[in-house]
Amino acid sequence: MPILKIEICCGEKTCASEPGMFCRFLGASHFGTRPECMLFPGESASTRLREKDGWVQRCKACLENPTT
Repeated sequence: MPILKIEICCGEKTCASEPGMFCRFLGASHFGTRPECMLFPGESASTRLREKDGWVQRCKACLENPTT
């Protein structure tokens, strides 16, 4: 079975590798007020993301996949 690998640039637990440098799969809904992961679907086509201390946190599915 073929394996597809997608490289993303993110932080250890955040969707940003540094301030202003976000994962290319970070999206938003509700007029840009709700961050969402467009790579790992949840109950809909995307997964709603949480924010902590002003940083968008990676979703569980993203954290479970190795970044290296």
